[in-house]
Amino acid sequence: KNVEAAKAAAGAAASVAAAGAAKAAAGASALAGKFSSMMSKKASASAPDAYEANEEASEPADLVDLFVPGKIYHLRRSPRGAGTYASVIRHDAPTLARIELSSSYVEDHTLVEYKEALDTFSCQMNNVGVMMAPEVEGALEIYDGYAPDYGVGSWKEAPGCFIMPHELCLKRPDKEGELMPLKTELGGGGYVAEKYEFKSKGPWGIKIEVKSDDKKAKTLRLYVPGGEAEHVKWLAAIQRCCDGVLGTPAPPDVTEKEVAKPKKSFVFGGHSFF
Repeated sequence: KNVEAAKAAAGAAASVAAAGAAKAAAGASALAGKFSSMMSKKASASAPDAYEANEEASEPADLVDLFVPGKIYHLRRSPRGAGTYASVIRHDAPTLARIELSSSYVEDHTLVEYKEALDTFSCQMNNVGVMMAPEVEGALEIYDGYAPDYGVGSWKEAPGCFIMPHELCLKRPDKEGELMPLKTELGGGGYVAEKYEFKSKGPWGIKIEVKSDDKKAKTLRLYVPGGEAEHVKWLAAIQRCCDGVLGTPAPPDVTEKEVAKPKKSFVFGGHSFF
Protein backbone atom coordinates (compact mmCIF):
# COMPACT_ATOMS: atom_id res chain seq x y z
CA LYS A 1 0.00 0.00 0.00
CA ASN A 2 2.87 2.38 0.83
CA VAL A 3 4.45 1.73 -2.57
CA GLU A 4 1.17 2.41 -4.40
CA ALA A 5 0.61 5.58 -2.38
CA ALA A 6 4.10 6.82 -3.13
CA LYS A 7 3.66 6.09 -6.85
CA ALA A 8 0.36 7.98 -6.97
CA ALA A 9 1.79 10.92 -5.04
CA ALA A 10 4.88 11.08 -7.29
CA GLY A 11 2.76 11.11 -10.44
CA ALA A 12 0.42 13.73 -8.98
CA ALA A 13 3.30 15.99 -7.95
CA ALA A 14 4.78 15.73 -11.45
CA SER A 15 1.49 16.95 -12.91
CA VAL A 16 1.35 19.87 -10.45
CA ALA A 17 4.97 20.81 -11.23
CA ALA A 18 4.38 20.77 -14.99
CA ALA A 19 1.22 22.86 -14.67
CA GLY A 20 3.08 25.54 -12.73
CA ALA A 21 5.86 26.04 -15.27
CA ALA A 22 4.35 29.15 -16.90
CA LYS A 23 3.52 30.74 -13.56
CA ALA A 24 7.03 30.06 -12.24
CA ALA A 25 8.65 31.60 -15.33
CA ALA A 26 6.58 34.79 -14.94
CA GLY A 27 7.39 35.03 -11.25
CA ALA A 28 11.14 34.61 -11.83
CA SER A 29 11.40 37.95 -13.66
CA ALA A 30 9.51 39.80 -10.92
CA LEU A 31 11.65 38.18 -8.23
CA ALA A 32 14.86 39.14 -10.02
CA GLY A 33 13.69 42.76 -10.32
CA LYS A 34 12.78 42.91 -6.64
CA PHE A 35 16.13 41.44 -5.64
CA SER A 36 18.02 43.92 -7.85
CA SER A 37 16.08 46.84 -6.34
CA MET A 38 16.81 45.62 -2.84
CA MET A 39 20.55 45.33 -3.53
CA SER A 40 20.63 48.82 -5.06
CA LYS A 41 19.05 50.33 -1.94
CA LYS A 42 21.60 48.61 0.29
CA ALA A 43 24.51 49.74 -1.89
CA SER A 44 23.28 53.37 -1.77
CA ALA A 45 23.66 53.47 2.01
CA SER A 46 27.33 54.49 1.92
CA ALA A 47 27.61 55.50 5.59
CA PRO A 48 28.26 52.46 7.87
CA ASP A 49 26.23 53.99 10.73
CA ALA A 50 23.17 54.52 8.53
CA TYR A 51 23.44 50.97 7.15
CA GLU A 52 23.63 49.42 10.63
CA ALA A 53 20.69 51.52 11.82
CA ASN A 54 18.56 50.31 8.90
CA GLU A 55 19.49 46.70 9.59
CA GLU A 56 18.57 46.97 13.28
CA ALA A 57 15.25 48.61 12.46
CA SER A 58 14.28 45.94 9.90
CA GLU A 59 15.15 42.83 11.91
CA PRO A 60 12.65 41.62 14.54
CA ALA A 61 13.81 41.13 18.09
CA ASP A 62 12.76 37.47 18.16
CA LEU A 63 13.21 35.26 15.09
CA VAL A 64 10.75 32.42 14.60
CA ASP A 65 11.73 29.13 12.93
CA LEU A 66 9.41 28.08 10.11
CA PHE A 67 9.14 24.42 9.08
CA VAL A 68 7.63 22.61 6.12
CA PRO A 69 4.54 20.67 7.28
CA GLY A 70 3.57 17.14 6.40
CA LYS A 71 5.67 14.18 5.36
CA ILE A 72 8.80 15.29 3.51
CA TYR A 73 10.44 13.21 0.79
CA HIS A 74 13.94 14.41 -0.02
CA LEU A 75 15.03 13.40 -3.54
CA ARG A 76 18.73 13.49 -4.36
CA ARG A 77 20.65 13.07 -7.56
CA SER A 78 23.52 10.84 -8.60
CA PRO A 79 25.74 11.08 -11.69
CA ARG A 80 22.92 9.23 -13.51
CA GLY A 81 20.41 12.00 -12.90
CA ALA A 82 17.91 13.54 -10.48
CA GLY A 83 15.71 11.40 -8.23
CA THR A 84 18.02 8.38 -8.05
CA TYR A 85 17.96 8.39 -4.26
CA ALA A 86 15.07 9.30 -1.95
CA SER A 87 14.45 9.34 1.79
CA VAL A 88 11.90 10.60 4.29
CA ILE A 89 13.45 13.32 6.44
CA ARG A 90 12.47 15.29 9.54
CA HIS A 91 11.06 18.80 9.26
CA ASP A 92 14.15 20.19 11.04
CA ALA A 93 16.73 18.34 8.92
CA PRO A 94 19.87 20.49 8.38
CA THR A 95 19.63 20.14 4.58
CA LEU A 96 16.39 22.18 4.63
CA ALA A 97 18.05 25.04 6.50
CA ARG A 98 21.02 25.74 4.26
CA ILE A 99 21.84 26.50 0.64
CA GLU A 100 24.45 24.30 -1.03
CA LEU A 101 26.20 26.62 -3.48
CA SER A 102 27.32 25.22 -6.84
CA SER A 103 27.59 26.43 -10.43
CA SER A 104 24.53 24.30 -11.35
CA TYR A 105 22.37 25.35 -8.38
CA VAL A 106 19.80 27.27 -10.45
CA GLU A 107 19.59 24.65 -13.22
CA ASP A 108 19.33 21.91 -10.62
CA HIS A 109 16.09 23.41 -9.26
CA THR A 110 14.12 24.04 -12.43
CA LEU A 111 10.76 22.36 -13.10
CA VAL A 112 12.48 20.22 -15.75
CA GLU A 113 14.76 18.76 -13.08
CA TYR A 114 11.83 18.29 -10.68
CA LYS A 115 9.98 16.31 -13.34
CA GLU A 116 13.07 14.19 -14.04
CA ALA A 117 13.39 13.46 -10.32
CA LEU A 118 9.73 12.45 -10.03
CA ASP A 119 9.89 10.28 -13.15
CA THR A 120 12.97 8.48 -11.87
CA PHE A 121 11.44 8.14 -8.40
CA SER A 122 8.24 6.55 -9.81
CA CYS A 123 10.32 4.10 -11.86
CA GLN A 124 12.33 3.22 -8.77
CA MET A 125 9.10 2.54 -6.85
CA ASN A 126 8.07 0.09 -9.56
CA ASN A 127 11.40 -1.72 -9.18
CA VAL A 128 12.10 -1.62 -5.46
CA GLY A 129 15.61 -2.82 -4.64
CA VAL A 130 16.82 -2.56 -8.24
CA MET A 131 19.20 0.24 -9.22
CA MET A 132 18.20 1.99 -12.44
CA ALA A 133 20.74 1.07 -15.12
CA PRO A 134 21.49 2.83 -18.43
CA GLU A 135 20.07 1.40 -21.62
CA VAL A 136 23.45 1.98 -23.22
CA GLU A 137 26.67 3.61 -22.00
CA GLY A 138 30.24 4.12 -23.09
CA ALA A 139 32.61 6.44 -24.90
CA LEU A 140 31.51 8.52 -27.89
CA GLU A 141 33.17 11.11 -30.06
CA ILE A 142 31.28 14.34 -30.78
CA TYR A 143 32.06 16.49 -33.79
CA ASP A 144 32.54 20.19 -33.12
CA GLY A 145 32.15 21.89 -36.49
CA TYR A 146 30.11 21.90 -39.69
CA ALA A 147 31.76 19.62 -42.27
CA PRO A 148 33.59 16.60 -40.82
CA ASP A 149 34.28 15.08 -44.25
CA TYR A 150 36.18 18.22 -45.25
CA GLY A 151 38.05 18.88 -42.03
CA VAL A 152 36.05 21.96 -40.97
CA GLY A 153 36.05 21.28 -37.23
CA SER A 154 37.37 18.54 -34.97
CA TRP A 155 36.30 15.38 -33.17
CA LYS A 156 36.25 15.52 -29.37
CA GLU A 157 36.27 12.53 -27.05
CA ALA A 158 33.25 12.20 -24.74
CA PRO A 159 33.79 9.34 -22.26
CA GLY A 160 31.03 8.11 -19.96
CA CYS A 161 28.04 8.94 -22.17
CA PHE A 162 24.77 7.14 -21.42
CA ILE A 163 21.03 7.00 -22.09
CA MET A 164 18.54 5.96 -19.40
CA PRO A 165 15.64 3.75 -20.59
CA HIS A 166 12.93 6.00 -19.08
CA GLU A 167 14.33 9.23 -20.60
CA LEU A 168 14.59 10.86 -24.02
CA CYS A 169 18.01 12.47 -23.74
CA LEU A 170 21.72 11.76 -24.14
CA LYS A 171 23.76 12.45 -21.01
CA ARG A 172 27.46 12.77 -20.31
CA PRO A 173 29.51 13.72 -17.23
CA ASP A 174 30.27 17.37 -16.57
CA LYS A 175 34.01 17.98 -17.04
CA GLU A 176 33.92 20.68 -14.34
CA GLY A 177 33.19 18.03 -11.72
CA GLU A 178 29.54 18.94 -11.11
CA LEU A 179 27.29 16.04 -10.12
CA MET A 180 24.62 17.23 -12.58
CA PRO A 181 25.36 15.64 -16.00
CA LEU A 182 25.25 17.51 -19.30
CA LYS A 183 22.09 16.70 -21.27
CA THR A 184 21.12 16.77 -24.94
CA GLU A 185 17.34 16.52 -25.27
CA LEU A 186 16.29 14.42 -28.28
CA GLY A 187 12.59 13.74 -27.75
CA GLY A 188 9.93 16.12 -29.04
CA GLY A 189 12.36 18.19 -31.09
CA GLY A 190 11.64 16.70 -34.50
CA TYR A 191 15.03 14.97 -34.62
CA VAL A 192 15.84 12.06 -36.93
CA ALA A 193 18.83 9.77 -36.32
CA GLU A 194 20.49 7.59 -38.91
CA LYS A 195 23.65 5.61 -39.46
CA TYR A 196 26.28 7.67 -41.25
CA GLU A 197 29.74 6.88 -42.55
CA PHE A 198 32.19 9.71 -41.98
CA LYS A 199 35.05 9.62 -44.49
CA SER A 200 37.44 11.00 -41.89
CA LYS A 201 36.52 8.40 -39.22
CA GLY A 202 34.82 5.25 -40.47
CA PRO A 203 31.43 3.52 -40.84
CA TRP A 204 30.20 3.69 -37.22
CA GLY A 205 28.85 7.21 -37.23
CA ILE A 206 25.42 8.57 -36.22
CA LYS A 207 23.95 11.77 -37.62
CA ILE A 208 21.12 13.42 -35.72
CA GLU A 209 19.35 16.30 -37.45
CA VAL A 210 16.07 18.17 -37.41
CA LYS A 211 13.63 17.04 -40.07
CA SER A 212 13.24 20.45 -41.66
CA ASP A 213 14.06 22.45 -44.80
CA ASP A 214 15.90 24.99 -42.66
CA LYS A 215 19.55 24.81 -43.73
CA LYS A 216 20.63 26.38 -40.44
CA ALA A 217 19.03 23.63 -38.36
CA LYS A 218 21.47 22.14 -35.87
CA THR A 219 22.97 18.74 -36.68
CA LEU A 220 24.62 16.53 -34.07
CA ARG A 221 27.31 14.16 -35.32
CA LEU A 222 28.48 11.25 -33.18
CA TYR A 223 30.97 8.46 -33.72
CA VAL A 224 31.00 5.15 -31.83
CA PRO A 225 34.62 4.01 -31.41
CA GLY A 226 33.52 0.68 -29.90
CA GLY A 227 32.71 -0.90 -33.28
CA GLU A 228 29.65 -2.42 -34.90
CA ALA A 229 28.02 -4.07 -31.87
CA GLU A 230 28.19 -0.90 -29.81
CA HIS A 231 27.02 1.17 -32.77
CA VAL A 232 23.85 -0.94 -33.09
CA LYS A 233 23.00 -0.35 -29.40
CA TRP A 234 23.62 3.40 -29.54
CA LEU A 235 21.69 3.89 -32.77
CA ALA A 236 18.65 1.97 -31.44
CA ALA A 237 18.60 3.96 -28.18
CA ILE A 238 19.03 7.32 -29.92
CA GLN A 239 16.30 6.54 -32.47
CA ARG A 240 13.96 5.58 -29.62
CA CYS A 241 14.60 8.97 -27.98
CA CYS A 242 14.06 10.86 -31.25
CA ASP A 243 10.76 9.00 -31.75
CA GLY A 244 9.62 10.03 -28.26
CA VAL A 245 9.19 6.43 -27.11
CA LEU A 246 9.94 5.66 -23.45
CA GLY A 247 11.71 2.41 -22.65
CA THR A 248 11.12 0.01 -19.77
CA PRO A 249 10.52 0.83 -16.99
CA ALA A 250 8.64 4.02 -17.91
CA PRO A 251 7.13 6.63 -15.58
CA PRO A 252 3.31 6.85 -15.39
CA ASP A 253 1.57 9.00 -18.00
CA VAL A 254 -0.18 11.89 -16.23
CA THR A 255 -0.33 14.36 -19.12
CA GLU A 256 -3.82 13.60 -20.46
CA LYS A 257 -5.87 13.00 -17.34
CA GLU A 258 -6.88 14.89 -14.25
CA VAL A 259 -4.80 14.10 -11.20
CA ALA A 260 -5.83 15.11 -7.70
CA LYS A 261 -3.40 17.33 -5.82
CA PRO A 262 -1.36 15.43 -3.23
CA LYS A 263 -2.54 15.84 0.35
CA LYS A 264 1.02 15.88 1.64
CA SER A 265 3.88 18.16 0.69
CA PHE A 266 6.98 17.16 -1.24
CA VAL A 267 10.27 19.00 -0.82
CA PHE A 268 13.19 18.91 -3.22
CA GLY A 269 16.38 20.71 -2.27
CA GLY A 270 14.51 23.08 0.02
CA HIS A 271 11.58 23.84 -2.31
CA SER A 272 8.09 22.49 -1.65
CA PHE A 273 4.98 21.61 -3.63
CA PHE A 274 1.56 21.15 -1.99
